[in-house]
Amino acid sequence: MMKKLSLTMLLLMIVCTSVQAQEFFSFCGNSVWESQVFDASTNSDIKSGKVTFDKENLTITLEDLEMVMGSLHSPFFIFASKFDIVLKGTNVITLPFEYQAGIFYRYPGNYTIRGDGSLKITADVDNVRCIESNASEDNANLTVSGGCTLDLTGSYPILGFSNGPNSQTLNLTIDASTVHAKSRSEELSWGTWAGATFSDLKSLTLVDCAITTPVGAYFDEEKQMVVLDGEQVCDEILVEPTTGESVSLMKSVSTADAPFYSLDGQQLRTRPQQRGVYIRNGRKVVLK
Repeated sequence: MMKKLSLTMLLLMIVCTSVQAQEFFSFCGNSVWESQVFDASTNSDIKSGKVTFDKENLTITLEDLEMVMGSLHSPFFIFASKFDIVLKGTNVITLPFEYQAGIFYRYPGNYTIRGDGSLKITADVDNVRCIESNASEDNANLTVSGGCTLDLTGSYPILGFSNGPNSQTLNLTIDASTVHAKSRSEELSWGTWAGATFSDLKSLTLVDCAITTPVGAYFDEEKQMVVLDGEQVCDEILVEPTTGESVSLMKSVSTADAPFYSLDGQQLRTRPQQRGVYIRNGRKVVLK
């Protein structure tokens, strides 16, 4: 499955290449160069809440925002080497068109999504990227922090840049925050297809949080992907805060050592001796 950019996104990338030194962002297809506030009275895609842009600090704050995109434009198209998104309250963005990106980072740099609020980006159509980095020149570093919650549903919930093996540039850090990502499957002529839930990452670092779904999943440094039993996870990933423990992502739980769980989620101390259906490494296992 090829990953495509909309014509609008391609034109924005071409036009803005000559002004890369000038840092700004595009909101719903309109370039924003100065501090301002957007709400339902100034933008028809906003149903409630507001977006505040602080030019001096290159920060946008989403506050109880509800948006339904009425065009192919991406809500947030960022042309900067540093940019912060602050979440306040409950924020929901719906992407109804194919090939859209909810938050698109064009250049290498350092980016954060933080705050004590939540952001849900959802799509019911094909080939939508909830959060995407297209930093082809150098690394892009995205940190999700502050105890915020991201709920992402699309063909690619989180997508980095890749131009072949070992060319990934997106370093993702999740710091004491919650990220629930679900890859949307697509029905094609040859069958059902689903993209990787965390796709084309150079690295994944978890601070005071852990992958809790699927059980036993981890980031494979060589394959540069989240895997379970050696296979890339292409459905659902849930990262949740822990009780202050650091998590090593390069160490997997081998199949031989993985614990068994009953169907109601209770971990068993030893390998079951009775026949039945159990949960192991996030999957149902039948013992005969």
